[in-house]
Amino acid sequence: MRYSLIPWIALAALFGLSLPLSADTTPANEACSVKSRSDAVVIVVCEPGVSEQGLREAGRAACGDNAQCNAWIWDDSAAAPATAPARDADLPKDRSGAAVAVWVNDTGSLLTIKRMR
Repeated sequence: MRYSLIPWIALAALFGLSLPLSADTTPANEACSVKSRSDAVVIVVCEPGVSEQGLREAGRAACGDNAQCNAWIWDDSAAAPATAPARDADLPKDRSGAAVAVWVNDTGSLLTIKRMR
């Protein structure tokens, strides 16, 4: 799954990338909810302003025990895809570029995407 993230990580780097060191399938954080899921990708929408810890918890909860899961997180439901694709590479580029973070479950990493001004 990490290899399919490479193009998206490169895209995230264009906007600025932060990688902090650091059996339920719904986000523990009430500010976040799962919009759609496939076997490997979960679309999560959080309210604007959720902390990195909140995003991390939402991603971890959305993926649960599935090591080969990536939770893509948006702070605007309209910007998030309506349905989760089978793999990360199939996310529409215009939608993935609007994500605020990606939780990579197999490494326990949260990639936050910051917009460059």
